[in-house]
Amino acid sequence: MTEFPSIPLEDLAEEAHKILEDQKLVYDLAGKRLALRTVELEAYLSQPENTFRLAIVGPPNRSKTTYAYSVYSVLKKYDLSTHYLDLDLYTESGLAISGMIDWAQRTKRTLEEVGEEKILESIKTFGNLKGGIVVGDFPGKIDDPYQTQRLKQTELAIILAKDHEEIKEWSDLCSTLGVKYRWLISETEPPLKYEILYPSFYNLTRNVRFSPMILVSVTSILEEIAAIRNITLSNVGAHFSQPERVVLEEVLDFHFSIQNV
Repeated sequence: MTEFPSIPLEDLAEEAHKILEDQKLVYDLAGKRLALRTVELEAYLSQPENTFRLAIVGPPNRSKTTYAYSVYSVLKKYDLSTHYLDLDLYTESGLAISGMIDWAQRTKRTLEEVGEEKILESIKTFGNLKGGIVVGDFPGKIDDPYQTQRLKQTELAIILAKDHEEIKEWSDLCSTLGVKYRWLISETEPPLKYEILYPSFYNLTRNVRFSPMILVSVTSILEEIAAIRNITLSNVGAHFSQPERVVLEEVLDFHFSIQNV
């Protein structure tokens, strides 16, 4: 393993700033770290008995489908066993984000129009999928009569919300059910009042993302899974220079890691 020499603080800040000015370098750094984590967890998560179910939850119009499918797509790109399941049968957003239909072609249906049988079948499918990480894209209404049944199938929920009031509604439900949760601020515009304090996503406009913010978020999901399952991970920071670690840990993680909340 390469040992990087320590450098003066002023030079460290300058080198980190140079990296941040080059988006390709930032992307490569985030991608390399994610690759290291996927290698560490690949063998474990490929075993059917180690399947991990992840719920993406939150109010309507918080980019849950874009985030959920992006997480799934990144994990698949990095050859980690993964599944995506759209549990929101009311909007057909899963079909749209996957490119099977156009967003304008979606048919929105009520609970009565979907029917209990199909809803229960989707929940059963979610609970029966095996191998890797199962990413569940949940409906947005917290008072949906089947929401509790969906959440009971999961080990970790990621709440996408615009503020603490929305977060609290979902975190209270998760706590009642004994489901671990993390959250991200999700807005259509940069959330200036939150971005200094909390990890924040914005402008996730119905396109699958492989941006640094998604790569960082997926990395933190893997690290959270390892913590929940008591898996010891390596000191991945040892693979990076001091300026690179500053960019990863002090900038990217601060803004986008679910472990910061």
